[in-house]
Amino acid sequence: EALIVLQRELHESQQLNRELRANVELDAHSLELESEVQALRAEVQRLQEETGSSKEPQQPETIEVLFALPGPLGLEFQAQQAPYIIAKIHDSGVAINLGINEGDELISVADEPVDHANRE
Repeated sequence: EALIVLQRELHESQQLNRELRANVELDAHSLELESEVQALRAEVQRLQEETGSSKEPQQPETIEVLFALPGPLGLEFQAQQAPYIIAKIHDSGVAINLGINEGDELISVADEPVDHANRE
């Protein structure tokens, strides 16, 4: 009977040992993951600083453009309706080199909002 008790204690001890090893492995894995998360956060912060971006969105810049030359503007929009986002600026148009960029939004023409205006 003493042998059976010793075998049972040995079995319980081995089981506890396996459970402890599993917990240690989980703790080590958790530490690795935490370390990876911290490294990723540091990389995101570095990239934000490098690109000048922050968590707060920047306010859009509004520029006024005067088309003094006759002829087609040379602007292509992403869609034929508002919002009028510039998709392409053609080299042959009068809009070239006036500070207009692809991705800019046309918001008014002659001080009239274009959100509901007819394209003509």
